[in-house]
Amino acid sequence: MAEMNRQVLLKRRPNGMPVTDDFAIVGGPLLEPGDGQVLLVDGDEFATHQVRYGYPPDVIRQAEHAAAWLLATISAGGEPFASEYLGWLEMLTLPGPAEAEAGAGPVGEP
Repeated sequence: MAEMNRQVLLKRRPNGMPVTDDFAIVGGPLLEPGDGQVLLVDGDEFATHQVRYGYPPDVIRQAEHAAAWLLATISAGGEPFASEYLGWLEMLTLPGPAEAEAGAGPVGEP
């Protein structure tokens, strides 16, 4: 049996406490990328949330830019998360050997 994508959707705004009839469970096939294709999922959810939560234009632009970069990087065969963390890791101030032996943690921690 093929795997299904199941979602719980809000059919109507609850009047008081939500009840089962306020929701619908829908399903469909899982998206399968073709050869060499990269899929970005949940774009529709992001679009809905832009309106529902009133995302500021700069947040929308930044998210769209990040999504475009991610798609381009992966499509080109890159591994965007293989080394991105290294820059952040270098910003940490870790205890030296003497401090570590004494039980000191990173800066700001006992």
